[in-house]
Amino acid sequence: MANAGSTRGKVAGPSALIIVRRGRTGFVRALRLAEAEATLEYLPPKSERQMLAQTPELIQRIPILVSGK
Repeated sequence: MANAGSTRGKVAGPSALIIVRRGRTGFVRALRLAEAEATLEYLPPKSERQMLAQTPELIQRIPILVSGK
């Protein structure tokens, strides 16, 4: 369940899982579902929130492929 929010409507870009990595740790930032026209956004863990502006981050976009019937 998304702990930051969700939006419905046109999704910018293809479906993807958005992961933020800092050093050896990572967390899911968002799940974009273009076919369902929905985006689920997630807050970083509480332990990571203060470090957001202090540490470089790598944003990974993992494509999600959907097959129809």
